[in-house]
Amino acid sequence: ALEFASLVLRADRVVVLAAVLHEVGGAFDFASKTLQADPEIRMASHYDGVDFAPDELGVDPGFALAAVRHDGLALRFVSRTLRGDRGVVLAAVRRTGAALQFA
Repeated sequence: ALEFASLVLRADRVVVLAAVLHEVGGAFDFASKTLQADPEIRMASHYDGVDFAPDELGVDPGFALAAVRHDGLALRFVSRTLRGDRGVVLAAVRRTGAALQFA
């Protein structure tokens, strides 16, 4: 119950990561804003994707690659530039063939 944790714990990456991995839902909402923008925390949370990510993460190649490796259909949410990136598209299609329609 990250909701009841101190602000210090809500900003602790290890604590927040454990909370989002083990909680059914809601822990992400109580993490610090900095950790809510962390790609690994976002991918571990039940938000699972770029459609909920701040705009700057939709253009981050590392985050986009992690997202499409997790769910190939996340390709539809990354920037137009990254939808044209061979490596990102290949990772998406390897995960989910239907992702090619978003390239």
